[in-house]
Amino acid sequence: MTRPFPGWLGYALLLGLGAAMDILSRDFPAAMPFWMPWEFSWPAFLATLLVLGWFFLGLARVEKRPAAWRVGAFLAGVMLDYAVLQTHVDYYAQHMFFIHRAAHFVLHHLGAFLIALGFAGPTIRAGMPRFLVPLLDARAVRRTMDVMQHPAVAPVLFVGLLYFWLLPQIHTRVMLDADLYDLMNWTMALNGIAFW
Repeated sequence: MTRPFPGWLGYALLLGLGAAMDILSRDFPAAMPFWMPWEFSWPAFLATLLVLGWFFLGLARVEKRPAAWRVGAFLAGVMLDYAVLQTHVDYYAQHMFFIHRAAHFVLHHLGAFLIALGFAGPTIRAGMPRFLVPLLDARAVRRTMDVMQHPAVAPVLFVGLLYFWLLPQIHTRVMLDADLYDLMNWTMALNGIAFW
């Protein structure tokens, strides 16, 4: 009889992997392969790995598994977002406008569309730790999502956010400030997922 894998061990391994990637990208960025981060981002790393982990746990728990094409779409979208946020692409996007625009196309349009097409919400929810599920059902969260996804509001936010970040006086500042750059990327990715 095999013993079940303790959940805390998975989170400990995740933190250990993140710490190793953080140290390597900070101390040896030029030695990192292309698919590893040039500048490690804990939020992007944790968001990607936690969502993927909860998704795969949820696949084992849901009664009706999503179709293979939905699983593929979701995984492709998450990996595309990871590629533009956590690989050398992100470094190049910070320094070359055409790569930056391509990265935002992935975050705001293609990756977000594939994630939404995967309709993975119920599967991720099934794989999440039980104590987090009530947060998704909190009235403030539901109301915020209802407003953001309202048919009259969602397109305005989708297009408005794109134009806002491209205003020259804002965009120039964003490209010189790492914190604003990260905020721009996160708002583009989250707004794209909420829209689609």
